[in-house]
Amino acid sequence: MFVPMRAAYSARMGTNIILNDLPGYLRTTVLGLAYIVFGGGVEALSKVSNVSPFLARCLVLLITLPQACLALIGCWYWFGRERNLCYLLVLTVVYFLLISAGAEAYSRFRVPVMPMYALLVGGGAATTVQLIQRVWISCMARIAGNTQTTGLTQPGS
Repeated sequence: MFVPMRAAYSARMGTNIILNDLPGYLRTTVLGLAYIVFGGGVEALSKVSNVSPFLARCLVLLITLPQACLALIGCWYWFGRERNLCYLLVLTVVYFLLISAGAEAYSRFRVPVMPMYALLVGGGAATTVQLIQRVWISCMARIAGNTQTTGLTQPGS
């Protein structure tokens, strides 16, 4: 059989399989995506550090969950700073993660997009730091305003 004929046959078969069990396919894709983004390195960490698999899973999630949140926040950061870069980062990361999600998902599939993912995480971290600084300054201004209006003195003065 020629390659184009096999490709057409495989595309028809794959489409039929997916359409016959669409909920199962979507479930497999979501689980694969979760494993790629949140589950990498649990077995290796467990073996190398001699900790239980449950503890290793908790440690990996302790790192990957905040990273994913920062990456989402980083989308807004880059959208406000450099819109074209934001589109490039988000579309590339989403494309690579979705194309590699599925039954054969493996955490190493995220390696090609880690530099772009790191930019999103960095943008999220910058936004988070800026927000914390604004809240801190606002709180300090309120405290300073309250002491001036009530006539209270600062400790140590």
